[in-house]
Amino acid sequence: MAKEEVIISLDIGSNSVHGIIAQYDDNLNKFDILSAKTISAPNGIKDGVIIGIEEATNAVSNLISSLEKEQNKKATRILTAVRGGLVSAFGDKADIRMPENDMEVRQDTIDELHDKIRNSRLLDDKHEIVEIIPKEYIIDRQDGIFNPIGMTCKDLELQALVVAVTQSNIANIRKSVEYDTDLFYGYTTLAEMLIPEDDKDGCVLMDIGATTIGIVVYSDKKIQTAFEIDNNCGSELITRDIVKKLRVTQKTAKEIKEQYGSVFCDDSQDVTFEYNPMGTNTQTQTYTKKQLSEIIKLEIDYIIDNIHKFFKKKGVEVDMLSGGIILTGAGSKLDGMAKAMEQGFNCVAKIVNFNEDENIIVKDEVIDSQVYTTAISVLLKGYKTNPAKKARKSSIFGKIKQFIDDSF
Repeated sequence: MAKEEVIISLDIGSNSVHGIIAQYDDNLNKFDILSAKTISAPNGIKDGVIIGIEEATNAVSNLISSLEKEQNKKATRILTAVRGGLVSAFGDKADIRMPENDMEVRQDTIDELHDKIRNSRLLDDKHEIVEIIPKEYIIDRQDGIFNPIGMTCKDLELQALVVAVTQSNIANIRKSVEYDTDLFYGYTTLAEMLIPEDDKDGCVLMDIGATTIGIVVYSDKKIQTAFEIDNNCGSELITRDIVKKLRVTQKTAKEIKEQYGSVFCDDSQDVTFEYNPMGTNTQTQTYTKKQLSEIIKLEIDYIIDNIHKFFKKKGVEVDMLSGGIILTGAGSKLDGMAKAMEQGFNCVAKIVNFNEDENIIVKDEVIDSQVYTTAISVLLKGYKTNPAKKARKSSIFGKIKQFIDDSF
């Protein structure tokens, strides 16, 4: 990778867009994540879907320009994570018979298998395939092969997870970004890049966001399924309940949750804190950490119950997976979350994050926030799948907008 290549990685979240700007350090063979930023767009983005093109475009544009100006650098590539209810993931397969005079598997053989899936899959005209994620290759009936390049065979089959997005949402995302951008499914990319290899023998990734939870199931080193739970199942559910019970603003409720919130609290951990309810004639009130934990535990139980229902529907038996539950996302930071998941699913649960051993240089506060894990994952996968320099170009929407801006 050229020394001056600068990459911006975007994550279209629940109601905001998160972004990082990074540059590859050839001397250290690591990405230096120079800066990270989040811009809220509640009227433009909802659960990963563009619902207001003008606000979403302004948010993305302001985020990109802010990151570039802060570092005095221009991005040469822009990568984007997609997620939400308009994204679906399903299994598919393709096979080929190798020519007798040349039975060695090469990259163009793999490309041919991908093309077969793209061309044969009977999608309606409203969807578009954005990613084909190999589960395994089968060579002459021998399964469990993850990289067949260089091997010789008569028959080659690809078992894959196919990610499709509604064409309208893809178009709106590209309009919002305004530049040509490579798209990645946020949840599977996060799982591929974040989960330790040993845990991929069998585990469930849970990415706990503000209003949604992303699920990726691994078994035998393969992604078996991926889906999103979006029926008010994220950490914002807890915040809203604190707003109702304590009669405080959303901002105050979030601050209380982050400072005093815990799923569990016994008498030895209990403390009393003060807060100011909404209203001009209200006086400062007191509340205890233990009382707050009772509010939180009710919502966590509701969330766990919802996840159980989806697991039953999808046929996921998490207690049979040796790696248990892998937690990530800002919602996983709540004190006691891992313990609650262990009790709720009768298996081991742990919070996993990136560190500087993962080919990145990054400030602790960016990692600790758990807000940018998906953007970091997309950065790493984007480099892994296409390390060659790819010039940033304005999309047709960006060019039109630039022409209007220059003219008026």
